[in-house]
Parts: sequence; C-alpha cells; structure tokens
Amino acid sequence: MNKNVYLVTFHNALNYGAVLQCVALYKAINRMANCQIIDYRSPAIERRYKIFRKGAPFKDILKSALLLNNTRKKRRQFEEFILGNASLTGKYNCYDELCKEHWKKTDIFIVGSDQVWNFDITHNDPAFFLDFAPTVSKCVSYAASLGKEVDDRLVLALNDKERSISSVSIREQSAVDKLSSLGITCQQNIDPVFLLTREEWARISKSSEVELNKKYVLIYALQKSKKLIENAFEYANQNNLDVIMISTGLRRDYDCEYVSNCSPEEFVRLFFKATAIFTNSFHGIAFSIVANNTFFYELQGIEKGKESRNSRLNDLITMFGLQDRNLNAIKKIDDCEKIDYSTINNIIDDERKKSFEYLKRVICE
Repeated sequence: MNKNVYLVTFHNALNYGAVLQCVALYKAINRMANCQIIDYRSPAIERRYKIFRKGAPFKDILKSALLLNNTRKKRRQFEEFILGNASLTGKYNCYDELCKEHWKKTDIFIVGSDQVWNFDITHNDPAFFLDFAPTVSKCVSYAASLGKEVDDRLVLALNDKERSISSVSIREQSAVDKLSSLGITCQQNIDPVFLLTREEWARISKSSEVELNKKYVLIYALQKSKKLIENAFEYANQNNLDVIMISTGLRRDYDCEYVSNCSPEEFVRLFFKATAIFTNSFHGIAFSIVANNTFFYELQGIEKGKESRNSRLNDLITMFGLQDRNLNAIKKIDDCEKIDYSTINNIIDDERKKSFEYLKRVICE
C-alpha cells in the first residue's frame, strides 16, 4: 500500500447520502492504497449549505434563523462522522489553492460518487474533473453521478482531450448508454454505499433514542409529498406501528415522531430497525435495500415537469427489479409481495465484485 490516492467528492455536504457514500468509497479505496479525501470546500457546494445565504428570500432567512441550533448540531455530527471514519488532507478553500499544491506525479486522483457531474450543483467547478492534478498523474472517476439526464456540457468536458480523466465510471446505466452512443468510453458501477456489506453498515450504525423499543414506519422524503406521507400513515395504522419522519422542516403537520438532526450513524440505524420505509430519495432507497428492509418509493418532480431527476432512482430500481414498489403504480399496498432479498443480495455481490475489480485496476495496475 505505497500508492497515494486522493478522493474528491461531496464530503462536506450537509446531506446524509453524500457523507455516507463518501465514507464507503474511502473505506473501499483504503483497502488497496493509502487514501485521503481532499478537504476541498467548493464555493458552489459551500453556498448551498450556508445558514444565511446572500440574496435568499426573507422566509428562507427566517427559517434558517429558527433552525440555527439544529443546523449547527447536525453540522458538528457530520464533521465528527467524517473525521472518525476517514483521513482528510489540509483544507483548500478555492480551486486556485488546489492548483498551487505540489502534488506528486505518482499520486492517483479519483472523483466520485454522488452528483459530482451535475453542473446545476457544481456550477462547472473544474476541481470535479481533477484539472488541478499533474498532467501525468492517473485521474479517474468512480460511479460519478449526473443526477439527471446527460448534460451537453458533460459531453463536451469528457471529449476535451486536455481534461485529466482517463477512465470514466458512471453510476447510472442510462447515462452510460447515452455517453457510449456518443463515443465516450465508460462503464457503470454501483453507488459506494453498496461497497460495504450489510454487516459493515450495521457496525457503523448507532442507536437513536427515538427508535428504542419501538416498531415503526420510517418516512424519508427529500421532496415533500402528501401522497407518500398518507400512504405511510395508512400502512402504520393497518399494522399498529408508530411513525418516525426524518425532516429538517419547521412544520409539524402530522402526529408522529420528527427527527431533525440525527447523526449519520443514527440515520443508518433508523433504516435497519424500521418495519417499513417510505421514501423518494435515491439514498433512502439504497439504504432500504442495504438493510434488506420492506420499502415503498415515489418518484420526484412529476407534477412539476421535472421527471429527469428520477433517472438515478429509476436506474437503481431497475437494477434490482423493484419497480413494483412504486407508490404511483400500486393500487393496494397489502397486495405487494414480499421482497426477495436473496436474489437482490446476489446482484449486490456481483456488482460489488465488479466495482472492486474496477478500483483495483485503476489503482494497482
């Protein structure tokens, strides 16, 4: 393990999926080489999670003020989780600082996973194409996600011969198919959360007071959905279960237990201990599958004409043949068959093996 690998990802985002996939990818790489996460504070990402954003509507500023203590506690928990599970470099506050660093030519640079190639999020930050690395260094992606349909700007970036990426790995099969049709060589690899086994995630998880001695339905919705919540409560009432909702909002419209600032470890535990899960989040679906749990999902943005954001959810669901869990297509939840996780776990094992073979090839050869 004498090779140094540097990982660029959304490690500092105040988002459960982002930090959990980050730690999983770090742990997978660290089995093969000395890995460090580059502590890059991308201005575009930092602005997304500022408590008080310049130019934000007054109602958003007021909401941020009222949630200030919760947000600070959550930020502290996220930082402790990353520092307790991964090694970070010194801090870089802008792209120019990355470029001024004296990286070794033998260093390997990996960008991924999460939506690192979603230009709406990164604002075309060149750090996520590893343009700061020495031109002779090996630069690759792992399961980089677009978060939506293929963007013309990504096609231009990957076709740019001066760009550093020599081996392209994408998370969504639909994006691989599209890029391949445009002459860009790439392969599909599974989200990093699947690189760790169910037992490894169980060891990382930590009990939360809110779930102790309870049998409950868990709701995790990134986009508010009355239909999703009503279905969850109907299921809970029919099965005599409590309801726990992970929500950072101020409104408390439902008679349930709200969780607004659990740690990433507690987040994982909530998925493992739930009787059933209702979600419209990519990583909500992913951790439901990791936990081998009963779940139902809803696609996002359909009523607002933003179906493209569902490409990553659809690809994940299709990989495991779980389209029948879609609430938009279910007439009666009680009629849904139990999920056959023996078959799904075999698929995960195959995908995990494929992904480790890719990482071994780009790191060790």
